[in-house]
Amino acid sequence: MAEQSTTVDPTPHEKFNATDADVVIISSDNVLFRIHSKNLTFASGSAVPDMTNAPASEECHWDDPSDVLETFFTFIYFDSPHPDLKDSSIEKVLAVGRLAHKWGVPHAATICKIQVLATQEKLLLQTPTTPKELLSTFDYLAQYHDKELGRALDEAAMHTLHFPIVTAKKSLSYNFQSWAFFRLQWMDACLLWAKPFATSLELQEKSQFIWANTTESREMTNSERSLVMPVPRFSNTLRNEF
Repeated sequence: MAEQSTTVDPTPHEKFNATDADVVIISSDNVLFRIHSKNLTFASGSAVPDMTNAPASEECHWDDPSDVLETFFTFIYFDSPHPDLKDSSIEKVLAVGRLAHKWGVPHAATICKIQVLATQEKLLLQTPTTPKELLSTFDYLAQYHDKELGRALDEAAMHTLHFPIVTAKKSLSYNFQSWAFFRLQWMDACLLWAKPFATSLELQEKSQFIWANTTESREMTNSERSLVMPVPRFSNTLRNEF
């Protein structure tokens, strides 16, 4: 006797279920979305061949859950206000932001960036800092960095120096190599400027001391400045090949 299929039909989304849609997308939790490729093309300002070339009968499976896709698709339809992400989890904001960058929806990417920055500022004020959340926001901002984010990246990077390498490796999906090199730069700086350190926490404390005493926050004499090597900055690490 042939085995019966256990495949469960996807549940149509209540809002994104247009009968004239030409793109069919199924979320990771088996929710079906029917959307119009013209809306995504208009929102991104360019054609999206991976989606628009597919016939309406062909289903495309995405790795994101339905709540993330619902928020993202709301950004490409202009018949309702843009989603307010202030009460959303940081995991959801990061996921929506990555979709916005992937499909080139700039207004969605900007709103997500603002929310990620706000979350990162709150995390930096916490004691102790939560490694996973801070590394996740830091990784996202570094992945899609621009000149405006330089100072925010540098400040966040300073607060991650004491995190174990294994912890950083798990959370930094896109920028672990750059972060590891930045950490090595600070290890060298601390050995040159301050007393040797024995633990990662001491590395954090000594680097913070150096940062406070060799940047624009303190006036230095010319003789002092001549004795100081450039302060390691993560934004510089991203710009330079190594």
